[in-house]
Amino acid sequence: MKNAILSVLYLLLLSTQMLLASDRDGRTIVTQALMVAEADASTERQAALQYCQACHLFTEPSLLPQAVWRDTMLPRMGVRLGMHHLFPEYSEAVYFGDSDEEKQRLEAAGVFPSEPQVPEEDWRALVRYFLENAPTEFPPEDPQRRRIEPGLRTFSTQLWSLNRQPLTTMVKIDETKRQVFFGDGGAMSLVTLSSSGAVMNELFTGSPPVDMTITSAELMVLAIGFQFPSDLPRGEMLRANFTLDGFRLYPQHVVLDQLKRPVNATWADLSGDGLQDVLISEFGHRIGALTLYRAERSLAGVTYRPEILLPEPGAMSTYIQDMDQDGRKDVIVAMGQHREGVFILYNSVSGYVPSWVVQSPPTRGTAHVDVVDFDQDGALDLLVSNGDNGDYAPILKRHHGVRLYRNLGDGTFAEIFFYPLNGAFKALARDFDQDGDLDIAAIAMFADYEHHPEQGFVYLENLSAKGSPFTFKPRTLTDVSLGRWLTMDAGDLDGDGDLDIVLGSFAGLPHPRQKDWMTKGQPVLLLENTTR
Repeated sequence: MKNAILSVLYLLLLSTQMLLASDRDGRTIVTQALMVAEADASTERQAALQYCQACHLFTEPSLLPQAVWRDTMLPRMGVRLGMHHLFPEYSEAVYFGDSDEEKQRLEAAGVFPSEPQVPEEDWRALVRYFLENAPTEFPPEDPQRRRIEPGLRTFSTQLWSLNRQPLTTMVKIDETKRQVFFGDGGAMSLVTLSSSGAVMNELFTGSPPVDMTITSAELMVLAIGFQFPSDLPRGEMLRANFTLDGFRLYPQHVVLDQLKRPVNATWADLSGDGLQDVLISEFGHRIGALTLYRAERSLAGVTYRPEILLPEPGAMSTYIQDMDQDGRKDVIVAMGQHREGVFILYNSVSGYVPSWVVQSPPTRGTAHVDVVDFDQDGALDLLVSNGDNGDYAPILKRHHGVRLYRNLGDGTFAEIFFYPLNGAFKALARDFDQDGDLDIAAIAMFADYEHHPEQGFVYLENLSAKGSPFTFKPRTLTDVSLGRWLTMDAGDLDGDGDLDIVLGSFAGLPHPRQKDWMTKGQPVLLLENTTR
């Protein structure tokens, strides 16, 4: 039955490159087609197009080496399509889960069908297509394409003696109190540092903290549950109150529980009732969701009612902005699983209407989106980081990097700039040098650390002349080689009127340099802005 449904969907979208969806208040939401077909494609390519696009954007064979297709990607796809009998060893590893509870959750969600969803003839045609058209290896790349100049006058590094392993899961600058929060994944705690790096407070959270929000009276902390891939819902939203010597958890401190490996939380009053709702990216693993928890008043106080906006795993960073300038707050989310890229969920009278505005193949590894008016035309643009390389044995991918998409004003976005950066994980656009335009600070969790450790942090100074194509000068600092940068925040830490940067290093993944990072590295690194 499922195979028949896939075929029908495929045929319905044969000639469609763009879909127009109207909501109840008369607006038209533009999104691209989920499937694209080619009338003159070979039998093998037609099979690949049909079945691959049932879950994600089509991935061309040229994007991965033949060995990766053969040993990893095709077996992974096979078990997703019920072809377990062809990959018995691989199926044993991924299908059953790591515990009885996880197995039950995967079976209930129908993640891995028990019966084949593809005729074996079609499957073998699909396999032939990828293996016959994938390169055996990537050709050498011009090293000048990724050259990063040493030396950066805008920032100076400040090394803090924290005596902690670099297992940092989040960093955040509190401009009001001039302090830094960081998540210690080893201690499973939220640590507060002064602007000079002195430890001021430590809150133990039960699992690694990955995000937090400060209000006038309390601290809301998002704890991930399982840090490494898992489908067990152990994430929590915790509430702490401020005390004279820092902050402490409330007696009934668990606001939300059983979250699916959450990684990001964005707070806003989306219901217009004066209460702060929270949008949580439940990244999960094979089960997850982008969920809006609407705040409601009750006799017990404020409770939260879940509303699933996207029922798929992979939600990463989120923003709440009025993207179409209709007076309503829309949701922007970077998705790093299944249908990867960036979705805008437009806020309408009939609910949130999703538009897949930036579509990426899964090899890009969408990790973050920053929402800014980069070209200062009054419309918000998208700065997207592609480089999440952590699910499987990582290889360097030349299509990883930072991409800028211009808002064309009609619901569509066009890529206008690409900076190649192996393993790019987060990029922020800010006017760091205070010259009136936006520069870019980028980190790379999966950089080419063995040969080019300078790729771990790159500052792209905006040298563009008005009305001309964007021009950037990539620069870095020597001390950025002291960590493997998972997280980053920007803000005026010292109150001098310019934006500083804090980097957080997570060295918990296998790597030839892991021992050096763990023994000599920095869990947190301050890049102090010297503009003022």
